[in-house]
Amino acid sequence: ALLPGPSLLFLDEPFEGIDAIASRQIKDLMQGFVRRGGTIFLTSHILEIVERLGDHLGVIHRGRLVAQGSIAGLRGGDGGRSLEAVFLGLVGAAGEAPPALEWLGG
Repeated sequence: ALLPGPSLLFLDEPFEGIDAIASRQIKDLMQGFVRRGGTIFLTSHILEIVERLGDHLGVIHRGRLVAQGSIAGLRGGDGGRSLEAVFLGLVGAAGEAPPALEWLGG
């Protein structure tokens, strides 16, 4: 995917089913891509990954974009709230399976 020198990558759950070594390699590759000016659109249900890697994110619930912005902005300045708490609040989740959290990096 990187050979033609794209400026945009779409990655769907790139950390699903991989080991810790491959995960670290993918993270390093992604961070280098963004540092060089690329943008990554990444879908993930793993909020810790989104929180660690993302700088701009959007929440899609039932096919609709319900929120987007920086993690700090979505927290509303409350740095003590976890991304999970923000996410669950945005989708009004009460025991239902959460939808994907999208990361737009770059």
